[in-house]
Amino acid sequence: MDDKEFQKSFQMIVDVATQHGFVTRESLKKAYGLTAMESSQVIRVVMQKHPDLFKWDHASSSHRAHLKDVQKKNST
Repeated sequence: MDDKEFQKSFQMIVDVATQHGFVTRESLKKAYGLTAMESSQVIRVVMQKHPDLFKWDHASSSHRAHLKDVQKKNST
């Protein structure tokens, strides 16, 4: 993973979290018009550097990051 790809992906995560209060594959798809595979790749890129950012949400069967957690990572 190169730093440019991470920065782009992380900014997408920040933007969606700011808009919705959370980030999921579905929210990335809707916000950016991505396919399921593309939105999964964005999450995967960010999880490689910040594996604790996304938690598995059993109710929706998806990885989910909350705004407060994204903001913590964004300030470091």
